[in-house]
Amino acid sequence: MRSMEEGLRLVSNWLDEQGDRVLRWLLVAGGDLALAHGRFQETFVHLCRRPPRVADFAEPADAVLAAAFSVTTRGEAAGMDLDADAPDAEPADAAPDGDGASEGGEARDEEMTEAAAVLCEVLRPVRPLDRAVWLTSIFCGPDLARLERVVLLPGRRIQACCDAVAARVAEGLAARGIAWPKTAPEQARWVMEQVAEVRMPDWLRTRTEQWIRATHAQLQAERHHRGPVGWTVGVAALGVFGLGAVAWGAHRPPVPAAAAPAPVSHPAVPGIPAPLQGLPATVDAQFRLSGEVPMDRLRHAALAADGLYLAQLQLETDRWPAITLQKVPYSASGSDLNAALEDAGRMEMVPPMNDLAGQAVNWSVSDWSVHISGDWAVAVVTWKPSTGTGVVEQLYGLYRPTSASGLLLSVGPVGSPPAVAVGGGRVVLQSAEKPAGATGGPPIQVYTLTGEAPLRALVPSGQLNAPFGVMDEPAIVGGTLVFQGIRGQSDGPNPVTTAWYTLSWTGQLARYVGPPVDGQPHWPVRGQAGNLWWCETTPDEDRPGELRVWMGTLSDASADQANQPAGQLESAVPWFTADDQRVAWVQTTGGVTQLVVATVN
Repeated sequence: MRSMEEGLRLVSNWLDEQGDRVLRWLLVAGGDLALAHGRFQETFVHLCRRPPRVADFAEPADAVLAAAFSVTTRGEAAGMDLDADAPDAEPADAAPDGDGASEGGEARDEEMTEAAAVLCEVLRPVRPLDRAVWLTSIFCGPDLARLERVVLLPGRRIQACCDAVAARVAEGLAARGIAWPKTAPEQARWVMEQVAEVRMPDWLRTRTEQWIRATHAQLQAERHHRGPVGWTVGVAALGVFGLGAVAWGAHRPPVPAAAAPAPVSHPAVPGIPAPLQGLPATVDAQFRLSGEVPMDRLRHAALAADGLYLAQLQLETDRWPAITLQKVPYSASGSDLNAALEDAGRMEMVPPMNDLAGQAVNWSVSDWSVHISGDWAVAVVTWKPSTGTGVVEQLYGLYRPTSASGLLLSVGPVGSPPAVAVGGGRVVLQSAEKPAGATGGPPIQVYTLTGEAPLRALVPSGQLNAPFGVMDEPAIVGGTLVFQGIRGQSDGPNPVTTAWYTLSWTGQLARYVGPPVDGQPHWPVRGQAGNLWWCETTPDEDRPGELRVWMGTLSDASADQANQPAGQLESAVPWFTADDQRVAWVQTTGGVTQLVVATVN
């Protein structure tokens, strides 16, 4: 196993040896030099945080290109067909100094060569994923077995993509009076000649080295916080033993069939009673709650892949309002919740200035929420004025690896808050106010979270038409945009609608039947198998202050009614929430109050 110090040296060597090659690939893949600089830094931070196995690639240098490919195409990998590299998109990460001067005082040349600019212009209409696959074949050669390891796509898909893009390049160059070579080796040589003059500038190398070392220091701190490596080794040994047992079971002699065993309940962690049963979910973690249950913190909880995040609004008299974030890693399962809390950052907010009439007023926070999307935490904050009408919607971003935070977007003052959803590396926003003369709803703006600088992280990546109207309660779950009805509409004469919708990233609307939107809390979630589910809580008449929890699958609109609930938590609970692909609740059993987090199957 490679040590962290060896990994740091390897990434630093890659920076020196492969920096020019990676920057050239990123330039053509994105079509913008400033965007390439930002993705260049992201690539080497990605390599530092997730060191690849060099043995998995035909050539060691392919590991670096695979990281650049992942950084560039991760939006499409999540299912987005929109062009994330739109010409009017703001760069993901511009030069660190606003005046364009490097730390040494030298001017930075942000201009690409004319030859490279022509190539980028020809490739601009090509879908980003296809562009990246074809470009990888140019840099790595036409060997499909080698390419499959870099881009993680089947050979047939790679070949079809390369043929289509090569034909598009030939057509674009012919329109400019440039001959496109006929053979693959000549085409690769021609492309490499167009970007031969692109070099990694000294300031970019220095800045990237700083990011690598900062990431390495953070990983060391996280490793130190987790404690001795003996536990990690023990878990690894247990995993090897488990794999051996599975292999033995797969090849042992057959035995007579036996009756299926009864369902097994979730095992409890030592000292904490077993979680309640009834939901189609697998438990991730259990945390003991001592003293008074922090319901005010739990109301703004976010469930991510690596842990539970608790947010708190700070209203201090001598400072701007702020949202502080704490993390409870699932690896601390079995601990007291308060003892497992880790500081995860702080987002300071700047109140708006004027109201709808342009008058200066005092503003207060009327609603807020926090969402975790990859390396980003995003706060959606609604401000209301002390006098008058209208609201201002602000989005703040916290880049968790560095704790850098700032304002992403501000909308308003407007009459009604817009519809906002965050998840899967995207942010969608739809104004609640229809344009003059419009028959449908305003277009839905789609943004991508990129880079590491909050002020430049929200990059416009397209828009979706919304002839149906304005989304109600939108959410992004498992990469899918889901919303619970349309504002101001209902099904027939009954004011309680059961219509739920999904909207694909290419604009395809699908209608589902779910529980009626009747004033009770509802959440959409996506299970690990890919199914869409709904969750609902209703007050328990026999236990005041507690809730009954139900789950069911969202059924196609052709069904007469919503499917019967697939699960019900076996006992009422004082608190429940759902977020993306996970659910969480508080229960008191056996005299112990605990918080349970589970992943939906």
